[in-house]
Amino acid sequence: MDRFQIERMISELSTLQSNFHLLKTQNEYLENLNEANQTKIKNQSKNLAEAQNSLRIKNELIKEITEKMIILKVNAEKQRENQMTQNAVTANLRKRIGDLETKITNDDVNRYAFLGKIRRLEDAVSACKIENANMRKIFEMEQTRTNEEYGNKINELNDEIRELNDRFKKNIDADRSSKQIDEDLWRTCSEQLKYIESLKTKNEENLMKMREVSLKQNETMKEWSKTKEQLKQIEAEKNSLIEQLNILKTRNRNDLEDTTCLICTTEMKTEEHDYDSLPKCNKCKRRYHIDCISQ
Repeated sequence: MDRFQIERMISELSTLQSNFHLLKTQNEYLENLNEANQTKIKNQSKNLAEAQNSLRIKNELIKEITEKMIILKVNAEKQRENQMTQNAVTANLRKRIGDLETKITNDDVNRYAFLGKIRRLEDAVSACKIENANMRKIFEMEQTRTNEEYGNKINELNDEIRELNDRFKKNIDADRSSKQIDEDLWRTCSEQLKYIESLKTKNEENLMKMREVSLKQNETMKEWSKTKEQLKQIEAEKNSLIEQLNILKTRNRNDLEDTTCLICTTEMKTEEHDYDSLPKCNKCKRRYHIDCISQ
């Protein structure tokens, strides 16, 4: 085996080692990617299991509520036969009224919190408007100054171009020194054109800053509108709760007034009579004994 073959084999061995390291690196990358995918699949499976568990709990809750509604319906039928005492009904109504008043108080607290958030958003909007106004003033000042400089440079450039054209027309057969002066004038004009381009770029940057401030202000206004909608929903829920509270208070007052017979003015014994089946006056809604009306 000659030297050339040995060097070729060494080169091939080096190439194989490089390919081996490359394949090893790719294998490690694929293993890491596979592990990440397995972790992602596990997390998704876990989330799916949690969602299924949540759905199962909700279904069980719906089933339980349905069963309770059936039980409540049966109890309502039984209640017509075995009327609860007025004191228990009154206590239950007072408890519900207290719960509703507590809920209304909590809604008021949440409402004040939303009002505070709205005030902060209004302050942020005002700050954005002030910043926008300041940026606009700076932009207008910069624009005015830039336009003046731009116009002055253009006028100077036009004057120099006219001068250069005049000189070209008058000095067609001028010597080399005259040509050098003309080249200097052209170079000066080119530099001024570059400066004008830089002024245009600066103007575009100022316009971009103005657009960013406007976008920020629009986002703040959207968040403020969303918070106002939430406040309207809370107001609507509060009004609904107040309406329910008034209904319960009215019902409680009517129940308290409807405890004595309209004719004999004695207390109605709800445990001795089917209270709901007793006749009542169409005007005052008070009930009376059947025996009393027959007399």
